Amino acid sequence: MVYVDDAGIAWKGKRWYHLMADTEDELHVFAGRLGLKRDWAQIKGQVFPHYDITVPKRSLAIRLGAKPLSVLALVKLFRE
Repeated sequence: MVYVDDAGIAWKGKRWYHLMADTEDELHVFAGRLGLKRDWAQIKGQVFPHYDITVPKRSLAIRLGAKPLSVLALVKLFRE
């Protein structure tokens, strides 16, 4: 399963969200469907491998089947 949070972190004039998945392979495949480059992935040194995405990509991710979750729900899910 692929997930997007509701973080909405302000940075460089945009709102940013986290795209995460149950596996790294699933994350990269889904990110490719969004048009994201694999080298944009934040993997090394991250507790939770993810991509940072903006509002339009978040909306597209949800349309393509990503499950929207709150930041707290997402962290809880990946800590289990």
